[in-house]
Amino acid sequence: ISRTEGLFVCPEGAATMSALKRMLAEGSVDKNEKVVLFNTGSGLKYTGLFDIKSPVVDPAKPFDYGSLM
Repeated sequence: ISRTEGLFVCPEGAATMSALKRMLAEGSVDKNEKVVLFNTGSGLKYTGLFDIKSPVVDPAKPFDYGSLM
């Protein structure tokens, strides 16, 4: 979901996508139906589960925002 939609969802929120894929494969949801998936949490609660390379910011020094690109 992060790669395709740009959302950092929590694992339980991501499970809704997995369930939808299974339901589509089983035919219990038609590919033409409109479906809403709810993500009520944030992946930020689970940063220990992911290999994230975030810059460490020193508040005493100017920050180069271009380095984030």
